[in-house]
Amino acid sequence: MSPRIAIVTRPAMAREGATGLTEVLLIRHGETAWNTEGRLQGVIDIPLNDRGKSQAARVAAYLAEREGREIGETTSGRRTEAVFTSDLQRAGATAQEISRRLSAKVVTRKEFREKCLGVIEGMTLEEARVKEPEAYEKWRRGKGCPGAEDKGAVMDRVRSGLADIERNFSGKRVVVVTHGGILNIVHRILTGEKFPGKIPNTSISTITKSVGKGGDWRIESYAVCDHLGEGEFDNKAFGGVGETG
Repeated sequence: MSPRIAIVTRPAMAREGATGLTEVLLIRHGETAWNTEGRLQGVIDIPLNDRGKSQAARVAAYLAEREGREIGETTSGRRTEAVFTSDLQRAGATAQEISRRLSAKVVTRKEFREKCLGVIEGMTLEEARVKEPEAYEKWRRGKGCPGAEDKGAVMDRVRSGLADIERNFSGKRVVVVTHGGILNIVHRILTGEKFPGKIPNTSISTITKSVGKGGDWRIESYAVCDHLGEGEFDNKAFGGVGETG
């Protein structure tokens, strides 16, 4: 059974004029112990657990196989030029595995780090509800909480990161390894709404933008994790439904 609600359209490389597209593959980092414990990670720097490391290897192998197939079968096939990552280690470790398989340089950018949750970081939802009830209720209603990063500021830095990619990698493909909260922010920037489902660990979301034609980023697919089989993900792992991870 699929572990996600995914939006899937035609692959970018299958559309006419694909070489005139800037293509960004947004990948959520592999699983951590705090994901499985249901803890709000925010910017607390938690490493991958064993399953997270396995997920990173799986998504890296999947991307390498897909890229090799595209290059071998189509005239518009192209290689990944860079692997961007958040500066948090759960994203960095995932990015390093992808970089190794794709032979692409790693670029660390704070624009793609998870959003800070302030006083409720490190807590489970129940702990936050009991220990910080006012902050919890504000966060639950999307109003932020004491010490948290302002939502508008998060959106601004993510837009800046995407604009930098568009400016420096126009017409090319890059990977961005980031977090559940940031993937929801990207979806909101592009559609005005948060993603209507879960964004699993190492799921792949693809956005594109036409080169030299103006216009907006287009969603090609979102929260796809066909590279993971049963037992290779925890569908109860926390994050990606408006929470952070």
